[in-house]
Amino acid sequence: MKSSERILIKRRITETLSKEGWSIIDLTLREFGLPTSEMFSGTNTEYILSMLTNSDDATLQALLDHLGRRQADEPQTVPVFWKPRCLRLFISHIHKHKKFAKALQDELISWGISAFVAHEDVEPLKEWQDEIEAALRTMDALMALITPGFVESKWTDQEVGFGFGRNVLLIPVKLGVDPHGFLGKYQALTPASESAGDLAASIYKHLLADNRTSQVLSDAIAYQLAEAGSFAAAKRTMALLERCTTLSAPAIKELNEVALNNSQVKEAFGIEVRLKKYLKKISS
Repeated sequence: MKSSERILIKRRITETLSKEGWSIIDLTLREFGLPTSEMFSGTNTEYILSMLTNSDDATLQALLDHLGRRQADEPQTVPVFWKPRCLRLFISHIHKHKKFAKALQDELISWGISAFVAHEDVEPLKEWQDEIEAALRTMDALMALITPGFVESKWTDQEVGFGFGRNVLLIPVKLGVDPHGFLGKYQALTPASESAGDLAASIYKHLLADNRTSQVLSDAIAYQLAEAGSFAAAKRTMALLERCTTLSAPAIKELNEVALNNSQVKEAFGIEVRLKKYLKKISS
């Protein structure tokens, strides 16, 4: 792990853990094999940083993962710009490419993905920075549109850093420029065309393959099938669902109780049979 990565991870650990009381701080450090001290004099932030001084890369990453899961489990208000029951994807982009980001946002919703695009989703009367931070805190993944000018933007670098600190899935999309900095170690998506539809399909595949996002996305597809409003929608969504290998218990229940009673699913040619077969397979 590079020094810059270690610094960022230590910073995120310290920011999160310092919100706890001293007893929880020491308990957490000890559980991860890190030292504690009763003789330290200073703030809790200084204390945590001191205890992390000699930690190895694996311990740092494990502690960051733990704190990230704990935060995700805490009740929090979900911003209204996220579409309900969808995977939440933050699109980091520069202003010059806002039209493409908006086109991509429109395409992704049919794939069970609610995308946040700052210039579209921030309400005019709200503090835009607060809204962006709320999106970053509640996103499931972040996609960066790496275009000329991206590296010069202070905001996009901070957005990527926030995602890295939370250990969410980061998806760099190479649009004429190679990923840089923290994103440089990730395999970038290189679209075969400039079509937002084609890129949306690639993003769906990428999200479905990562264990941090696969179940959230699979559940979103299950909910879309349950709510299908046409035969065409049922057929398309069933094909997407058959690519999903994991579902939560609530999603399985909804498929059994809602999708199988939806006339657009039941009466679409062959879909009811395929869904029952899929449910038997996923439940075994």
